[in-house]
Amino acid sequence: MSVDTFPEIGSKNLPLSIKEEFGDAVRKVAVSPFDLIYEFKEEENAVFVYALVPMRSVR
Repeated sequence: MSVDTFPEIGSKNLPLSIKEEFGDAVRKVAVSPFDLIYEFKEEENAVFVYALVPMRSVR
């Protein structure tokens, strides 16, 4: 399973620090030991990957 196949699978329940850096439209999906931060733009049918963040560093 991948975010390009199922782009809406990611969680929008994000820490404030992630929302402040990347905006409210981003999602995260766990890729242990990281969180993959991405945005799905439905109108463009495109997934934009912004960051791979170590899970323990996100607050």
